[in-house]
Amino acid sequence: MPVGLIRSTCWGSAAEPWVPREALVSDPDFAPLIQKLDMSDQSYLAKKDQWDREGADNVAKYNDGVARMKAAIDAADAGLKETWQKPDLDDSAWTTQFVPGQASEDYSTKEGAFWLRRSVDIPPEWAGKDLWLMLSGIGQDLQVFVDGQEIKDPEAKPRRLRYHIPGNLIHAGRETLAIRFVCYTARPFGMDGTQFMYRLVPVEGSGDQKSLPISGDWKFKAGGLVDRDPKLAPPRVRQLPSASDGAACGFYNAMIAPIASYPVRGILWYQGEANTDRAEAYKKLFPLLIHSWRQAMSDEKLPFYFVQLSGYLPPVADPGESDWAALREAQLMSLSVPDTAMAVASDLGDPGGIIHPRRKKEVAERLTLPALTFLYGHPVPYSGPIYNAMKVEGGKIRLEFKFTDGGLKPASGDLKGFAIAGEDKHWVWANAKIENDTVVAWSDVVPNPVAVRYAWTTNPVVANLENGAGIPASPFRTDQWELGKEIKQVKK
Repeated sequence: MPVGLIRSTCWGSAAEPWVPREALVSDPDFAPLIQKLDMSDQSYLAKKDQWDREGADNVAKYNDGVARMKAAIDAADAGLKETWQKPDLDDSAWTTQFVPGQASEDYSTKEGAFWLRRSVDIPPEWAGKDLWLMLSGIGQDLQVFVDGQEIKDPEAKPRRLRYHIPGNLIHAGRETLAIRFVCYTARPFGMDGTQFMYRLVPVEGSGDQKSLPISGDWKFKAGGLVDRDPKLAPPRVRQLPSASDGAACGFYNAMIAPIASYPVRGILWYQGEANTDRAEAYKKLFPLLIHSWRQAMSDEKLPFYFVQLSGYLPPVADPGESDWAALREAQLMSLSVPDTAMAVASDLGDPGGIIHPRRKKEVAERLTLPALTFLYGHPVPYSGPIYNAMKVEGGKIRLEFKFTDGGLKPASGDLKGFAIAGEDKHWVWANAKIENDTVVAWSDVVPNPVAVRYAWTTNPVVANLENGAGIPASPFRTDQWELGKEIKQVKK
């Protein structure tokens, strides 16, 4: 069944800008947001001309900084001096790099130019035909060469790249592709996208072969590397006051209100990272957002399925407080809003510090489960285990769960991710085992336990409780102890 999607997104945004002003005004707890928004509007109007001038000046400085950085990199690039685009170049000693993918070496402290080379076999029926060279996000300032000749396509766009190769350069048999690109930021560059994005395609269909994949192994070499120099770095362009700064309403006004009358079957929501410093407010803010969108779309039962925060940063050695765990709890509590469902993603995080997890396929699959059950009439288990109740039994605590479809089990190995504490609120990792549809947790150093937490950390990648359907359990805590003070201490 074809399904259409309306994408209305902005990276790095807090939840407040996605809530309409009238909804925030209705709750006195959000009065400071409205005050900040009004002050921002007044400040902007009073200083608009000045900021416009400063903005133009900063753009000029930015462009000058980029030009100076590019000149330094070009001067250091052996590839330009030695013409690494030549088809007969011996690249046998170069590194093999799989495309798309990340470089195997660490270039995080360098700026520089990088080269990729590979050969492709052009089918006879393509000889003399114009082709599209399809790429994805590869660095910046790309130069593309076919058999040593640079392809200058003024219509090529960044990120989703498509280069027009004229037919006079296309010959049957082996052709050499070379790509030079520059990275201006001190982050490991990436050849982004999926393998399908990297291919050669006839501008007009030729024969049975409609595309030629060019993903896979390429030859790779750094051409010119320079140390990061703050004097070469372009200045940050000053941003004008924006609702993305946490004021309110801006994204709702621009990106939700205009489509509110469009008939939709449901909403998918993935956000929370920018609100981890105010999880307590999120307990009210997120349900308010859901309700206000349903009002705007004239459907108080509009399905709203959301993703609980994934893991972030390396796992910690000892259990304790976590603002990310507190935000996950606020998301879990939002399931009390009717016609909602939650996809757990705490097991999908990246310990390398990438805030958006690479494993998006699993996130998507988990979001399909409530949609299949409630929207398309194909009931399936749609939720992982959710904590329901606890009982102290001597020196152990027994935990009961909802949504244990097929029984509880560890995803692999021994059951992990549980912490336990006594009245002193000192948390230690707990032993845990499954008995029927319950989990029993204990620790020899906590003879009188009173509370248990599960996956209560910023990156709970080791936590592995799931149900028989293979859906992971939501992080939770059994205590109601105040979190704010401890979280602030950890953040410092």
